[in-house]
Amino acid sequence: MANRLVIEKATRTQGGTSEETLEFGKGVNVIVGAPNTGKTAWLRMINFVLSSDDKAEDAMGNALATKYDSVALVVRMDDAKYLVERKWKEAGARTKVYVDEQVMSSDEFCQFVMGKLKIPILHYPQGDPFGRRTWPELSWRSLFRHLYRRQRLWGDFADQQPESEQLACILQFVGLAQHLYSEEYESLVLKQKSIIELTARKDQFIDMLREVSKDLLDESTPTLEMTPESLSTAVQQVENDMAEASTRRSKVLQTLAIDASARLEIEPVIYEKASAELAQVKSHLAEHLRRLHDIEVRLAEIRQYQETLRNELARLKRAQSAGSLLSELRVTHCPACDQEIHRRDYDSSTCYVCGQETQRTIGVEGEKRLSFEVEQLSGELKEADQLIAALTADRGMTEVERLRAQESSKRLEDMLRPIQIAAAQIFPAEVSFLDMHVGQLQERARQLSRIQAALIKREKINEQIVAIQAEIGFLESLVATHARNLNFGQASDALEDGMNNYLAAIKGANPRSWTLDSPVRFHLRERGFGVTVGNEDWKSKLGGTLTLYFVIAYQYALMQLRTRSASNFPGLLLLDFPAQLEDGTSIADKENFVLEPFLKLCNETLNGEAQVIAMGSAFKDLPVSKRIELTRVWE
Repeated sequence: MANRLVIEKATRTQGGTSEETLEFGKGVNVIVGAPNTGKTAWLRMINFVLSSDDKAEDAMGNALATKYDSVALVVRMDDAKYLVERKWKEAGARTKVYVDEQVMSSDEFCQFVMGKLKIPILHYPQGDPFGRRTWPELSWRSLFRHLYRRQRLWGDFADQQPESEQLACILQFVGLAQHLYSEEYESLVLKQKSIIELTARKDQFIDMLREVSKDLLDESTPTLEMTPESLSTAVQQVENDMAEASTRRSKVLQTLAIDASARLEIEPVIYEKASAELAQVKSHLAEHLRRLHDIEVRLAEIRQYQETLRNELARLKRAQSAGSLLSELRVTHCPACDQEIHRRDYDSSTCYVCGQETQRTIGVEGEKRLSFEVEQLSGELKEADQLIAALTADRGMTEVERLRAQESSKRLEDMLRPIQIAAAQIFPAEVSFLDMHVGQLQERARQLSRIQAALIKREKINEQIVAIQAEIGFLESLVATHARNLNFGQASDALEDGMNNYLAAIKGANPRSWTLDSPVRFHLRERGFGVTVGNEDWKSKLGGTLTLYFVIAYQYALMQLRTRSASNFPGLLLLDFPAQLEDGTSIADKENFVLEPFLKLCNETLNGEAQVIAMGSAFKDLPVSKRIELTRVWE
């Protein structure tokens, strides 16, 4: 069972210091007063703190939002007490909720309340579970609309709430939602939707391929469906047609060569030998050109490297020369007094200025290092020169071979030209037709190969479907386990009994209140719910006053759910009764007897472990837990 939610105190501040406070107790509390004494304003402010994500102006109205600065509630959730505040005039706090001074967004606060009340957080389908719409979270705001009955909205179970959301809230209260809308069921629906989408995508993909390939498949072998086998047959047919066309072309060309050779009195063997030799020579010529290109590229690289070495070597030699010159410089004047220094007779290991021992080894090592680098660069430069010489020689030899191949090619072309001219004169149109036909067949074969590759995607989609189906089997077993806890009949009976109990109670107290003898029937189902009175839908059956009693009966049935261990109803109702009914009668005459069943339920059955806060005109002589009377009329 869900933990209970009790409001112990409500405080609103004006001007930062002035406070107005209402204190509530367990059981039934009433706030009474003449019209315009602010009864409804208090409930609107409580609603703003506990469930609204709107701005203060939209949730409470401009008048309240302007007059007051903040609203604070002391609430008890099970055995813990919390201070919940909204401070809409503070900078950055317009949409924030403060819980014991901890700042939360409205969504974070909703999840906080759900957690403290032990109400499962879940997602529900909006309409068809397999529809395109995603499953939204069943939030505390949605549930609170069944707890807070606004003054002007007594025509439905929850004002301006879609039926799918109403169903989810009711199933949450009776304790079935966590079993019906389990994570496994949501995953199962998503998997099944994925299979539907993948199947549709596969069919669409195949239809597109069929449309593209219908002119490519062989009409002589019609098929009802494009399959890998039909594509393979089409590819094989194209390959056979290409081979046949190539054979015919070779025979025509062979006959043509024989006829041309006969005209020029040249043996066909000589023509064939010359043609083969020409092809080989042209191949050698292409190889020589490629090699010449590679040599030129390599020479350019080596020459660039050679230039770099020369520059570096010149730089090091300049450094050597500078070192030699600088090492000979001597100090001529004293750095302290600027007088001329006369060189004394010291040995080379001591300084002639200060007389101390010098460290000549540092300079010597530097000179050795420079000499070593110069020697290394000189060697590399020499190797580069040698490599350039070798490449230059190779280029020369390759150029000679290229010229020879070019001369041989020209000689063979000159020899074959008369035969080609003679063949051109008798060249049949069939060869051109066969060339064009072979080209068409080659393009057709390439297209069929691409379609074959694309058809593999169908198999990948099939593999995805099989993998998802395996997951679905496992999820279905889990959903079936949850379904064993889904007793819609028992939950329907609980709501039905609660409503009929209430209507019977008020009819006993006032026979002119509920004038119908037909019982209420509540029908909860997996994808919807219906409520009838005398086998008719309640909305078409009931008028204004009877609708009021009917909706109060629903609120009573929710509160009676607190007697069920599986219930997720938090045991709080905020009822703002309308001042006048649709038929023009006043609610003041009916206030007491409509609340008496709640008094009995809260005090006797629930032992005070529930709370009702009702707004009305008087509630005279009603033994409620707390009676708050407002006297100051708002201007």
